[in-house]
Amino acid sequence: MVDFRLHFLDRQGVVLSVAALTYTDDRTAIAAVLGNHPNRHAELWQEDRRVRVFDRDIGHAHSRLRAATRSMHQALDGQLALATLTERPAYVRYLQTNRPCCGMEEGLEAAGVGVILPDWDRRRRRAALAHDLTILGMPTGPSAPCPLAGDTGSILGWCYVLEGSRLGAQVILQTVETSTDPDVRDATRFLRHGIGQSLWQGFKTVLSQIDDDEVAIMRACSAAEAAFEAFLAGYAAPAA
Repeated sequence: MVDFRLHFLDRQGVVLSVAALTYTDDRTAIAAVLGNHPNRHAELWQEDRRVRVFDRDIGHAHSRLRAATRSMHQALDGQLALATLTERPAYVRYLQTNRPCCGMEEGLEAAGVGVILPDWDRRRRRAALAHDLTILGMPTGPSAPCPLAGDTGSILGWCYVLEGSRLGAQVILQTVETSTDPDVRDATRFLRHGIGQSLWQGFKTVLSQIDDDEVAIMRACSAAEAAFEAFLAGYAAPAA
């Protein structure tokens, strides 16, 4: 057992109070302190080193994944000129840059994602993407192979990026729906996929199962970084 400090913070990161405790790594002591405190965000410190972040709105694995991929997520967002997606060439380019998800889905299926996410059949989107590209007169072709590890952490890391992409697609849909091009408006199955099905909440529930598995979380972070790299490479590739 080691002596630690638990810092309670507001959403701007300002420390509101500090509690001293002995941490046993089974989260029992922390759970007791968190349960009696109104603030939902806390950090565990040992001397001058932050050891862990606790957020009762966001699980530990989710928090680590978000932190590990923050800069890559920002870089990907920086490639997206949202206002231009009402125009056919820009929207076609956007759909093409999402082609890596096809290989990822196939790789996940080969790795056994259906065991971890039993509702996987509701989650895969490559048929929707192919449908939209076909409407816009673009060839789809075979997916680039994406072999990946079959451990739970890695699978959840790849899925974290795909599920986050689905969330972002719903925001993009609001712009694309305003296009004056009827084909663009019709080619939105990919963007609409999963709306109203609570797929993100269901994924977070499964992700929370590795909250206390440091090895699985590290593997998830590595996999999520690889997924973001694949999407960033899609933006770097010349347009078809």
